[in-house]
Amino acid sequence: MLHFEPEYFKEEERDGFTIPAFMKNAWAAQLEMLAKVDLICKENDIPYFADWGTLLGTIRHKGYIPWDDDIDLCMMREDLYRFVEAVDNYDEIEIDTVFNTPDHGMHAARVMNSTVFTTERSKCKEYHGFPFPAGLDIFTIDYVPRDKA
Repeated sequence: MLHFEPEYFKEEERDGFTIPAFMKNAWAAQLEMLAKVDLICKENDIPYFADWGTLLGTIRHKGYIPWDDDIDLCMMREDLYRFVEAVDNYDEIEIDTVFNTPDHGMHAARVMNSTVFTTERSKCKEYHGFPFPAGLDIFTIDYVPRDKA
């Protein structure tokens, strides 16, 4: 489990935007999921990278964009296929894609710790008091030109 100082979970204002304490719980839960995704990727030699608001926030805000509410990653399609297969070997991680969830309705895969609200004490503790499904989005890259220019 990741360690956060107690001050992390306090409401704050950043760039003129109020970040409520509960959003900090959501961010911490998402970062726990990112740590799990990172572990799976390292153990299975699957490359990924931050993109969209996550990449922008990392550079511009040194973390989350104050009004953002998720983590965005990218993988090449063949790496995403390998990741989906690898997830089956790990407990308490679920992945929804257009291939395994008929009513998924998103263009990105969604990796989650659960699909339901929970009040289970150990689960809430593990995810920093966030009782809702926590996860992140993985966008697929289908083509990258070989020409560096």
